[in-house]
Amino acid sequence: MPVVRRSSGTAVPRHERVPRGGDTQEEMEIPWLAADILTWSGDKLLAPVLTGVAVGFALRFGAIRADVTQHNARAAELNTDAMRWVRDRDRLLTAEIFRARNLARQGIIEDVEQAPVPKELEHLPASDIGNSGAFVQRVERLMRQALHQYRDEMSAKVREYEAMARSEGRFHSAVRAWRERDLGLRPPRAKRERRPPEALALSDDARELLNTWREREVPVHGTPTAIVADDPSQHPAAADIAQLETHDGLIWADALCRSRLGHD
Repeated sequence: MPVVRRSSGTAVPRHERVPRGGDTQEEMEIPWLAADILTWSGDKLLAPVLTGVAVGFALRFGAIRADVTQHNARAAELNTDAMRWVRDRDRLLTAEIFRARNLARQGIIEDVEQAPVPKELEHLPASDIGNSGAFVQRVERLMRQALHQYRDEMSAKVREYEAMARSEGRFHSAVRAWRERDLGLRPPRAKRERRPPEALALSDDARELLNTWREREVPVHGTPTAIVADDPSQHPAAADIAQLETHDGLIWADALCRSRLGHD
C-alpha cells in the first residue's frame, strides 16, 4: 500500500492521509494511481520493448559487419579464381594447338569431316597439312572456343560480384563508412579490412594471355597469324565483362549502380 511521510519522518499510509481543503479521498487517490500506472508500464511494457530493440539492433549490426567482411574476402577470391582460370585455360589451349598440329601432320583436322580416301591411295601415307590454311583455321576455332568459355566464366563472376553489391543496403554503407574513418589507432590489418571490396579485374599477366587467344602466331612454317574475327568476349552481349580488362576493373560502386539500374 502506498504511503506518505509524517513531518517527523515516519511513514503514513495513504488511506490515513488527511484531505486538505475540499479534496475528497477519491480525488487524492488519482495522482497516486497515475504514478502506479506509469511505473507499471515502464517496468512491464517499455523496458522489454527497449531491451528487444537493443538486442535486435546489436544482432543486426553484427550480421551486417559479418556481411561486409565476407564480401570483402569473396571479392578477393573471385579475382584469384579468375587469374587461375585464365592461366589454366591458356595452358590447355596451348596443348590443344600442339595436338591439332600433330594430327594435321597426319592429314587430320579434327572438327572437319574428312573426304574418303580412294582405295588405290590407301597404301600411301597421309599428306602433311600442318602448314595449310585448314590448320590455321583449326587454331582459330580453338582460340574462339577458349574465348567463349572465358566469356561464360567471367560473366558468372561478374553476376556474383554484382549480387553481393546488390545485397547490401544503407546499413552496410553506414558500416563501410564507419570502417573508413581513420583515427590513427588501428593496426595495419584492421586498416586493410576497412576498405571496400577490391575491384573485379584481370591482372596484367591475365590480360596479356587473353590477347594471345585473339591473335597469335601459329607454330608452323612461315609463322602465319591466327586471328579470331568474331570474338564472343567482345560481342555487345558480353558488355558486362568488358570492364574486367580495364586498368581499374569493375569497382564496387559501379557494380552497385549497375545492379540497381538493372533491377529497377
